[in-house]
Amino acid sequence: GFVFDSLSLADIKTVRNAFDVSVNDVLLALVSTSLRGYLIKRDELPLLSLKTGIPVSLRTDEDDEISNRVTQVPVTLATDLADPVARLRAIHEDCEDAKQVVRGGSKGLVEMIQTMPPWLVTAMINFTTPEQASQMLGSNLIVSNVRGSDKPMYIAGARLDTMYPMSILTQGLGINFTCVSYVNQVDVGVTIEPHLV
Repeated sequence: GFVFDSLSLADIKTVRNAFDVSVNDVLLALVSTSLRGYLIKRDELPLLSLKTGIPVSLRTDEDDEISNRVTQVPVTLATDLADPVARLRAIHEDCEDAKQVVRGGSKGLVEMIQTMPPWLVTAMINFTTPEQASQMLGSNLIVSNVRGSDKPMYIAGARLDTMYPMSILTQGLGINFTCVSYVNQVDVGVTIEPHLV
């Protein structure tokens, strides 16, 4: 399944500025709040918080190599916290802690997989159950935030109004929230595997 909508970037930045957090923190809190409400309505809210992975850049100021220098680390969505402000602060703190740990030299999952021989990675993928994949990634779902153009774009003279992203699902992770900022909005696409969600 796939659903989509647009959010006001100005409203997101207002929350960001009020709590001294990042736009990504606010988007994670919005996803968390949506999921928490959905799970409460179905009496399915787990006692432990759901988690997602965030990309963390490994580049330094001196790094001018042309390559992807990024890894992914799991962070809390704080779905176990009822207070939305406490939820936002917990997400922000966990994201900041995760970035510091990785930038301090710890290896992320992406880096570990890159050091493995291709045959071993293929074998792991082929023999991993959805539950094991979720545990290995340390995540229950995918949330990604892509910074898009802050200027209007055109195709054959027609102005592009929205960019609803439709992203992929990974084994064991049956829901993907992808957010793309565009001019004064954030377009959100949610891809769902109905058999897993």
